Amino acid sequence: MPNPTNIRKSSSSGGWGITTQRLLAVVGVDDKPRCAPSPEGIDPLSPSAELLESLGQLESWKGNYEQGVAHLKTALELYQKKGDDKGIASVLRKQVLVFYRHSRYNEAIELGSIALEKVRALGDDLGTADALCHIGCSLFAIQKREEAMLYLIEALEKFRVHGHAVGAMICLGRLASIHRMNGDLNEAWSTLRLGKANPLIPESGDTFGTCECLEDIGIIELERGRYEEAEEKFQELIALARSINYGLVLARSTAKLGETLQRQGKLSEAATALENACSLFEEISYRGTESAEAAQNLAQVKEAQGDVEATGSDLSPQWPPVYGRDFRTGTMFDLDRSWRTWEESDSE
Repeated sequence: MPNPTNIRKSSSSGGWGITTQRLLAVVGVDDKPRCAPSPEGIDPLSPSAELLESLGQLESWKGNYEQGVAHLKTALELYQKKGDDKGIASVLRKQVLVFYRHSRYNEAIELGSIALEKVRALGDDLGTADALCHIGCSLFAIQKREEAMLYLIEALEKFRVHGHAVGAMICLGRLASIHRMNGDLNEAWSTLRLGKANPLIPESGDTFGTCECLEDIGIIELERGRYEEAEEKFQELIALARSINYGLVLARSTAKLGETLQRQGKLSEAATALENACSLFEEISYRGTESAEAAQNLAQVKEAQGDVEATGSDLSPQWPPVYGRDFRTGTMFDLDRSWRTWEESDSE
């Protein structure tokens, strides 16, 4: 799985700009040619599939969903023209990851099935595990839990064979969450305990994968009543999410920390965490159940503290349900456009 933290920023350009400009120049989509004219018949600015593939990843990590998808699509077309099956498989896997990270779960499932067929044909076991994992995670996200389990179990077996700690732990985390949602906390915890590679996750370099694992563990610890352990996991997750500007998970984990503190009777600390969570949700314009729950928990804490003014107001946001959102910021996508919603996909 790609690691966005390995993409270096330029201090002189104030961030991502110079990195993108250099890549654009090399792949031939900049308006200022960077090399001298070449012999007739050779275009020095002809786009490179490999670099367009990398640029697509970069734009996705920056939160530029449409640009990332466009670059990956062009890279795929170039690989197809060359008949490069490995290149095609590589781009398909990256497209699946982009769709998954940006909550485009139906597209991730559809493309994931194509990618899965391609990597199986190439005999790429880790590529197969990766495709299976993201199909399973996408199915989990749209509440198709039993179907998701089949993909996640197969992916888990392959990740274990190859010693891929993060991949295995992501699968275990999702499987544990399925057991938790099915009301079996003991099975959920037993599943997580299988993840003996957990201590290696922070050293793996996959920061986003680590965030997902910590979130699963923290929620299960919370629901098992192991509040100190849950508090520790959420604190760790908050620091990690803040370090990579993972806004949605930062807000969610801060809200869960507040809930954990609330259950322990640490009302002052809980109020601070929940107020921070509400502010974070507001900053990213997040319109989901987690933000409403954070506001409701804050109201309960304020009431327990005797804050009459706060409890007399309606702290719960009244927003309509919206399904697509940016993976990093939580910003909502306009699903009235040509993209399919979950309901439309399910009705087909």
